[in-house]
Amino acid sequence: MNESAIASSSPSDSNSQQQLIQLLKRLQISQQELQLSTPLAENLHFLENRITKFKVTVPLIGKFSSGKSSLLNAYLGKDYLRYDITPETAFATELTYAEQEQAIIYRTDGSEQILTLEAFKQLDDPDTVLYSQLKINNQTLKQHTNLVLVDMPGFDAQNQAHQNAIIRYLEKGDLFINLLPSNVPFDGSIMQQLAEIHYGYDKPITCLISKAGRCTQCELTAKREEVSQLLALHLEQDSEIGFVESMGPEQDLQSFCEALELAERSFDSLLLQRYSNSINDTILQTSTEISALLNFAATDYAELEQKIHRTSLEFEQAQESLDKHLNHLQHNLLGNGITQLRQQCHSALSRGSEQLILAAKSNSLSQAINSILRPTVQNGLQQLVQQEMSRLQTNLGALSSGEYAELDISLQLPEAQKEGLLSGLVDITITLSTLLLKGKLFFLAPIVSIIAKALGSEMQEQEREQQIRDQINSQVIPQAVASVEIQVCGQLKQIVTELSDACQLSFADKKTDFETCISQMKQELAESQDQHQQLTDKYKAHYRQVEQEIKLCELLSMIQATNEQPEAVL
Repeated sequence: MNESAIASSSPSDSNSQQQLIQLLKRLQISQQELQLSTPLAENLHFLENRITKFKVTVPLIGKFSSGKSSLLNAYLGKDYLRYDITPETAFATELTYAEQEQAIIYRTDGSEQILTLEAFKQLDDPDTVLYSQLKINNQTLKQHTNLVLVDMPGFDAQNQAHQNAIIRYLEKGDLFINLLPSNVPFDGSIMQQLAEIHYGYDKPITCLISKAGRCTQCELTAKREEVSQLLALHLEQDSEIGFVESMGPEQDLQSFCEALELAERSFDSLLLQRYSNSINDTILQTSTEISALLNFAATDYAELEQKIHRTSLEFEQAQESLDKHLNHLQHNLLGNGITQLRQQCHSALSRGSEQLILAAKSNSLSQAINSILRPTVQNGLQQLVQQEMSRLQTNLGALSSGEYAELDISLQLPEAQKEGLLSGLVDITITLSTLLLKGKLFFLAPIVSIIAKALGSEMQEQEREQQIRDQINSQVIPQAVASVEIQVCGQLKQIVTELSDACQLSFADKKTDFETCISQMKQELAESQDQHQQLTDKYKAHYRQVEQEIKLCELLSMIQATNEQPEAVL
């Protein structure tokens, strides 16, 4: 295979994407011809659908009024997006190319609404919008059909739409473009968000200074140096910073165009980053199932009867092991995991106590608690669940290990269930953030009243400060942590139950499908030795094919690992 052919990619035809799709189709042929398990068929179909539809999602992020909507309008050559909205009415909008133009509104109640582009601009109930999609017949976007551009709410908009968008696109986004307006002083809040994207989700970020035409060259140079130092300090990476201006005679979109070109060049590596582990797991699952059939095929009739009997007993033992592993999962997530999350939340709030004191004085305590707890809970849950999913997958793989003489099955977590689990974590964080911002997660009124009395008293400033600090430490932090634990535990329990049910169903399907294959093998062995040999040869041919797929994935992964990103990406 030609490595250079795989490494090169173009906007309209990704080599890795096409090769992965063809790989999955070949595995589907093996699954169908050999009548392999139903869970394997479902995983193959799910992955083919996801990889076929994959586009690089590029969220534009930054503070409110940093020029995100104006930049997209200027790039597209038409005002598709409103740029006179307030922080309180912003929501995420995805832009993709389509011949037939329309706007799709996804509501917070789960409903969808299709509008014309003009009606979308006049939308008068944005508070009920989860996110929106604009499908536009635009010649610029037509040249970039493998990109999804996302106009995001401002980071500093302390409303629920902003929080929901940030929570949702941390996982959904593939490459982020961050706009830093030249006319606004830089602060630590934006660096907190970038650090979460960079460290928590390992997503690349390109930084651009916007509204560059409103500063002198000397001022821009100073701004770029300041941003470079902040990025080096907070993200421990050096980066080239670009400039953009979307308005007036000084319009300059070159750095933005280069950022999008980078996203296109990164298509293959981002695709592999998102799906390579799932592909590898599915190939292993296919290989193990074929290997199990080969093991049974290389026997005479009498020996096959004995193996079938032993396998029946071993399936019962494997069922007991599966039950044990799922019980451990529940204990680790709902017991040790919640305890660990509680400690993380308490530590985060304690470290931010000075921020909480200032927020209490300005009557913004709920917002401050949310700004601390939301990323703590989201990152903590993600790390916890990924750790436990990895442990569970290892334990499931052990079901086909040497502890069983005959049983050789590969039980994988269903890919749809994995994606649903991550989506469930997003929903947990959104619910938590909503309750925090609205002050409904725990009863703040008595605490706020005590703080207000302290502020209105004639005591010395130092004494007032200490009384507020005592209330924060003795009541606000413990109540907030306890309330988060209750809220998260209830929703996490439901997710664990759904995951356990999916594993049990997958195991039952595996057992049924395996027994069907062995029954057919037994019948053919009884009827004709030649027919049985043909079946065995077919197993071997498909097994050799799967070995080639493993080599292909290793090659693609090697190319992904050695693919160097340009300096503009963090």
